[in-house]
Amino acid sequence: MKPRRPTAYILLALLIAVSMALPAAGTLLAAGPSDAEQALVQARLAGADHALNWLAGHQNADGGFGPAGTSDWLSTATALQAFLARGRDASLLRTPAGLSPADYLAVQAPALPADPFAYAHYILASVALGEDPRAFAGQNWVTRLTSAMLSSGQFPSSLAPAVEAQYTAILALRAAYQPVPAAAANWLKGAVRSDGGWGSTPSDASSPYYTGLALHALMLAGEPASSTIVQQGVNYLRTHQNADKGFAMTYPGPSDPRATAAAILGLTAAGQPLYASPWSSAGQSPFSALLAMQAGDGAFMNPSAQADIPATAAGVRGLLGKPAVPRHARLAAVRAVEWLHTQQAADGGFGAANSTASAVYVIARAGQDPDSAAWSRGGTSALRALELALPSYVQGAGNRVAEAGKAAMAAVEAGRSARSFGGFDLVHIIRGYYNPLSGRYYQTWLYRHNLAVLGLVAAGDPVPDGARQTLVQDQHASGGWGWAFGSGNPDVDSTGFTMYTLVAVGEPADSTALARAAAYLRDIQFSDGSFPAIAANTAGNSNSTALALQGLIAAGVDPWQTPYARLNAAGAIITPLDALLAFQEDSGAFVYMFSLPESRMLAVFDAVPALMLAAPPAPIQLGQAQLRQSAGGPLLIIPFEGDGNANSAVSVRVRHGAGGWSDPLPVTRTAVNFTVRLPAGQEMEIEITASDPDGANGFTSQTLRYQPVQLPLVLRVH
Repeated sequence: MKPRRPTAYILLALLIAVSMALPAAGTLLAAGPSDAEQALVQARLAGADHALNWLAGHQNADGGFGPAGTSDWLSTATALQAFLARGRDASLLRTPAGLSPADYLAVQAPALPADPFAYAHYILASVALGEDPRAFAGQNWVTRLTSAMLSSGQFPSSLAPAVEAQYTAILALRAAYQPVPAAAANWLKGAVRSDGGWGSTPSDASSPYYTGLALHALMLAGEPASSTIVQQGVNYLRTHQNADKGFAMTYPGPSDPRATAAAILGLTAAGQPLYASPWSSAGQSPFSALLAMQAGDGAFMNPSAQADIPATAAGVRGLLGKPAVPRHARLAAVRAVEWLHTQQAADGGFGAANSTASAVYVIARAGQDPDSAAWSRGGTSALRALELALPSYVQGAGNRVAEAGKAAMAAVEAGRSARSFGGFDLVHIIRGYYNPLSGRYYQTWLYRHNLAVLGLVAAGDPVPDGARQTLVQDQHASGGWGWAFGSGNPDVDSTGFTMYTLVAVGEPADSTALARAAAYLRDIQFSDGSFPAIAANTAGNSNSTALALQGLIAAGVDPWQTPYARLNAAGAIITPLDALLAFQEDSGAFVYMFSLPESRMLAVFDAVPALMLAAPPAPIQLGQAQLRQSAGGPLLIIPFEGDGNANSAVSVRVRHGAGGWSDPLPVTRTAVNFTVRLPAGQEMEIEITASDPDGANGFTSQTLRYQPVQLPLVLRVH
């Protein structure tokens, strides 16, 4: 779940003029960001957040957006795309009456003009809301858009200029995981002017705005940056850039936020280094030009000098500079799980039992039922296949605690009991491997120990504090963890996974161990936002990026901010989530590395939990609380999911015997749980209550009883 608490949107009054040496296009640097880079990123993010704050303040009573309090579908869809670009969940935008943009767009859908420009915007809006564009507001907008393309490749529109309509259609197709038809790209190529630029139509004079849109669209369609037509477009923009380094809607003319943003996206897509000459000089860049156009209230102005939703939304996208396909983390997870369908075997499983356990977990984690007909082959569901595999999976030679832990996680996520799953008490199996002297469930491999701990956490069973302490004590001097206990070679995968495990068992988010681990990840991250497995690697991979993202979010670190939001070679701001999404194919599968483009189930198994953690459902959902004994007395740990806007409240009260309830106890929040320090040495009844304006799911209220007896702690649920 996202640790994205509301931030204070403060516009930096002083534009930062810093000379930076960014890596050449195509190269990566594994190092923490410099102070100069962080200053540039912070200034641009502050401007983007200030603009989003202005947009959020202009949501109308019907849930939509539009000028003068009157909503329209185009303004609404345009505003939502700005929130998606920043990594904010637009579905959380609610009026005081609880209406969302989705509510407004659903009402407008029946009267939507029969035009591909409108269909494309509905696709982009649905993606921003985390909704499937193939089933949004009762329509398959993807089918409607693809069916509207002419044989020439044009998406004809009476609502927008031809080049803008073509750009929007191509952007929407890519957002919906659809390939761009060659004819669509060829139509755009045929619209280029003799000066290398594009106009609003093939017959109109070139302008920086339409040239930026066309370049971005061609790059999304797969055109090489080295191609003649792309280089001609780049040269057109180079010779039509204003002295302030911005761009005009019509050249010559004053710099405009929409034109500057369009040029930025086209140029970053083409790999142009915008902080280098000729795009920047004397501390001025296209980004500083854009910031200079922003008003004090966060808005950007249209050519009539009026605060404007399209201009403000464009300003956000331009400040971020991300040329990648706009994707929502939750939809990416669903798409990945759809790909898993193609990997399911005739017996209902996914090959080895270990893969089947992972598949069951991620299917359920993405909100689907692994025991349903949809996930059955030959009459056997994925969940049943796991049950049938349990005898050989959790029993047999060697220490099987990791297998029992993973099976417990899968069972609980699928709505089953880990204490009675497939004829096995998985909690009992895990407990039997614990060594109280070492605090470990597996003596050598740290990853297997973590799986055992997480299996108990999933089952709501108390975890001995020694199991947490052994992890803290094994932290490497660098701040990371290695695959094995005592390893002198830390790696990103083990570090991210251990951070997640520590938080799950109650390690405070502000602990020294987690801070050191976050610093280790910061210093090993590449400039494209990705993470390598180890420091010696020269490229990131999807597994390491996913596990690093999980660890950072769990530890309460906001990876949408510096120092984890990085500048890539072109000057675009790229987050770890952006980097992870870049590894996803249109099929939904994740490649391990760009240089090894095969699809791998293991990459999907690691990506889906990270994606769901980055984009949770809005309402809070409490898991089963558990107790952990510690030096300061019993610690109550309440896991939760959801609450992406952090607007829920959790109250914990206790009472002793027949006495009255206490005042609410102090509650500490992390990204994955709430922790409460309870009075020591007394039997007590514990009441847990959660509330969320967005609606609470799951255990919104729990009552438990604690007795201070010998370990393990006694925790009874009424």
